[in-house]
Parts: sequence; C-alpha cells; structure tokens
Amino acid sequence: MLVVLLGLIQRMKELGLKDPLTGAANWRYFQEVAQRELAIHRRSKTPMTMAYADLDNFKSVNDEFGHEAGDEVLRTTVEVIQAQIRPSDLLARVGGDEFAILLPQADYEGAQVVLLRTRAALAAAFGSNAWPISVSIGAVTFRALPSTVEALVKRADELMYKVKREGKNDLVHETWPAPPTFESAPPG
Repeated sequence: MLVVLLGLIQRMKELGLKDPLTGAANWRYFQEVAQRELAIHRRSKTPMTMAYADLDNFKSVNDEFGHEAGDEVLRTTVEVIQAQIRPSDLLARVGGDEFAILLPQADYEGAQVVLLRTRAALAAAFGSNAWPISVSIGAVTFRALPSTVEALVKRADELMYKVKREGKNDLVHETWPAPPTFESAPPG
C-alpha cells in the first residue's frame, strides 16, 4: 500500500511540473530550475543563455486543420527542440505556443549553434507536415546575470517580439552586457 501511495505522490509531483500535452516543463518548474541556475552561475561566473520562442501563425493551423493538428504541432515542436538541446538544458512550454529554453553554461557561440540548428530542424518538421508556420526566437547570452528569473526571461522575450515586428521567422541573439567596443583614437 505504501509503495502505491509513494508512486501516486511521485506521479502527482510530475504532473505539477510538466505540461500535460507536450511533456515539456511547465512555467512553475522552469522558474524553480532557472532560479537555481542563476545562483550557480552567479557564483561560478559562467555564461548562461536564455531563449524565448514563439510559433508564427499557429492560429492558422488550428483554424485550417483543427485543434488536434494544433496539438500535434506543439508535441512535435517539443520533440524537435528536445532533440537539439543537451540533457542539462531545459525546455518549458510557457504559454499556448510559446517556449522558454534555458542553456546553462552556454556561451554565445555555443548557444548560436544550438539555436540555429533548432530553428532549421523546426522548419524541416513544419515543412514536412505542410504546416503553414515558422518560429521566431529571441535569445540572450548573459555574461553578467540578472537578479531574477523574470529579468532573465524579459530580455529574450523582448527580442522575440522584435523578430515578430520585423517579419517573423528569424532568430535574434545578443550578448548582455554587450562586449566593449574598442575604437582607435582619432589621428592627432
């Protein structure tokens, strides 16, 4: 009886941490993990990359093909992203068709490779299913970490919306704080 009860408690805990449709982490679990990672990275002074992705024209899939197809798009999106990231990275479904991707210890170059590969893999999956959608991604590699998870997510979300405003289906990735620029002194 105790084993059954412990199994039930574990299952309830998992359900509280995962999105039931896709199996990705939910927002609450993402916040918990991101807060721990912020503390670790502040002590070790290592970079961390935060990406925020939104499916472009997702509503058209639900309208044209039905909600079952929309659910399949979301499950496929999670499967494709999970296949591109490391086990130590974290993917969460944080809204209807919005996803947060935390890449601990990922510098700009390493994160850029993962994000470009993810974007290409999603485009291939969407195309092979004839889904009329794409993905907009905003990402920030933090060299100095913000104090809260909300601040971590905010800049990546702002960059994702910049992609949306400028035509969608792209990736904008920056470093924060921006690396210093060195200008030569004007000739005397």
